[in-house]
Amino acid sequence: MPEQKALPFVSVNIPAYNEEKFIGACLESLTNQTYPSYEVIVVDDGSTDKTVSIIQQFVAKDPRFKLVHQNHGGEAVARNCAAQHSKGEILCFLDADLAFAPDFIEKLIAPVLDDTAIGTFSREEYVKNYDNPWARSWNLNDGMLTAKRHPDDFPYEDTTFRAMRKSTFDSVGGFSSKGSGDDKTLSSLQPGHAERNLRAGSLVCAWRACRIKPGEFCSAYAAVFRCAQHQAGYSAQ
Repeated sequence: MPEQKALPFVSVNIPAYNEEKFIGACLESLTNQTYPSYEVIVVDDGSTDKTVSIIQQFVAKDPRFKLVHQNHGGEAVARNCAAQHSKGEILCFLDADLAFAPDFIEKLIAPVLDDTAIGTFSREEYVKNYDNPWARSWNLNDGMLTAKRHPDDFPYEDTTFRAMRKSTFDSVGGFSSKGSGDDKTLSSLQPGHAERNLRAGSLVCAWRACRIKPGEFCSAYAAVFRCAQHQAGYSAQ
């Protein structure tokens, strides 16, 4: 019997800034993934709340979890920092305010592993706290009448990268800082690749529900998601 090839090691990279309400659920959802070979690198982006102490609890009990500190520089800087500390052949770029289904990593990286796509993103996303009027209003404002964040006809191609090979990431120099849109900047760094860079498929994920602070209007987002399975195809590279 031929020797089975070892699965590529995956580095899950998460920037975190003052995410004490959500980082625990995020990391807990990553403790029992079906994909067996991965690490989780959380970059604390200068948090002033209990984010660090919560992350440390996971680091203390699970050697797959690692904590890196940096002064507050924003998500793009934190993602790039995490990539520099990553040992994986595949990088996954996730957010601290999301929760993930057990097979999320396995399905997210599948088209990258078989080279049918440069990268992948999540298409099936649900608001967990849909009974919250602010969260529900966020969906309604986008024309969505249910907890689902994207319509059924949402494109299977997008410029948001959730996973890609580290070699590809390094070749374009990482993310550029563009506020909340930093996870779309890799496509702009790859001329001619934007139209074929990603496609969602059998993915399970979650997005962010709106958190309003006094004097602000939808300037911050909070993680409150559940996940559901969706079967779809992948685009060829």
